[in-house]
Amino acid sequence: MKLIVIGLYFLTTSVWGFNHDHGAYSKVLKSHVVRKGPQTLVDYKELKKAPADLDSYIVSLGEISKKEFESWSKDQKLATLINGYNAWTLKLITKNYHVTSIKDIGPFYSTPWKIKFISWLGEKVSLDDIEHNIIRKQFKEPRIHFALVCAAIGCPSLQQEPYLPKELDHQLEKASKEFLNDKNKNRAEVTGNKLNLQVSSIFNWYGQDFGTREELIAYIVKGMGLTEIDKSKRVSVSYLDYDWSLNEKK
Repeated sequence: MKLIVIGLYFLTTSVWGFNHDHGAYSKVLKSHVVRKGPQTLVDYKELKKAPADLDSYIVSLGEISKKEFESWSKDQKLATLINGYNAWTLKLITKNYHVTSIKDIGPFYSTPWKIKFISWLGEKVSLDDIEHNIIRKQFKEPRIHFALVCAAIGCPSLQQEPYLPKELDHQLEKASKEFLNDKNKNRAEVTGNKLNLQVSSIFNWYGQDFGTREELIAYIVKGMGLTEIDKSKRVSVSYLDYDWSLNEKK
């Protein structure tokens, strides 16, 4: 009887044992992501040479079953999907290194985001599937746009720690403010009774995720810390060119 109980214990932990501290991925971030001013950069060259932790993490993601995933809390699901998206993107870059931009990857008639190279819940899916069909569709959390990193300078910074269920709200808020206050990506200028916002193209592509135009502007203004702005000021919004060059440490 004791042997049966022990056997069942190990069977259960192997099937249901995804580690929500994302330990292997944490090692990748600590070893290969460096900060340079407001931006973080990735040492893809060294990551390609030492892929064991990244590969181990990606394997663990591929072993998650639908039943297991559905048993998790909302924050466990979202944290795993964000970390997974970023880890799969790292793998896509290292597999195709020395590219100078993620947009150089993939067939000429498609994009890297449509390549179905990801094993997820028993299916082969793409980065677009993860972002648009799962994360955006199911979670309705606009701050994911400051957490999902597309391996470009114009993207939000890849954080040096994984997103964790118990800290997720705080981490998303931190990533949001960090991105909004990066002057290379978002700028604000007050001239007379006018507020001129020059913001990332992310807000052009996904502005609807933040609500109405007024709600989007309010979100940006608050995130930039412009709390003293008179609401009577006229606001103009323009979008900065997106820098698709690789977010690589050189």
